[in-house]
Amino acid sequence: MKLKHAGGNTRQQLKFIDAVQRLGLAYHFEIEIEQVLQHIHDSYLNGDDMEGDIYNVALQFRLLKQAGYNSSCGMFNEFKDEKGNFNKALTSDVRGMLGLYEAAHLRVCGEGILDEASNISRWWKELDFTTKLHFARDRLVECYFWMLGVYFEPQYVQGRRFLTKVIAMISILDDIYDAYGTIEKLNLFTEAIESGILTA
Repeated sequence: MKLKHAGGNTRQQLKFIDAVQRLGLAYHFEIEIEQVLQHIHDSYLNGDDMEGDIYNVALQFRLLKQAGYNSSCGMFNEFKDEKGNFNKALTSDVRGMLGLYEAAHLRVCGEGILDEASNISRWWKELDFTTKLHFARDRLVECYFWMLGVYFEPQYVQGRRFLTKVIAMISILDDIYDAYGTIEKLNLFTEAIESGILTA
């Protein structure tokens, strides 16, 4: 397979890799794909070889992210106006917008999902369950990724935060019932919970 020499053209190489992956054949060419992506990462980290084509910039960002490379969201800055919004002219580029949509699910660079995860982690540490409830499992990351799979779109940030916290607290309750409390104490605990629900 002459993937590394696909016309010497980075865009053609990326399109080739994307097509092979979509066809489910990438496992046949793992070494070649890794070599090409490594070269692109080292040589064109900011999408410099894409000549203002948002589809190809988004494709490079997505493929590098999927392969585990640290690809910067800064490569999209050339498509934004002075207010930081994407240029309205992009809305007429259907293929480019689709590529941008696919790439958006992988953004974890200093904004959005990374900040969100950090905020949830701080909340969890402030509760200090590790010290107060030493028997409980620390499942915050698991709960977060569970909710991220349910509400992955950026606009559902509040829903992700809320449900992650709810599921994490339910997990704590589950551990109290399964691994810690005696029958007598759990009966009292259950009565207290039910009383709180009824009076809320």
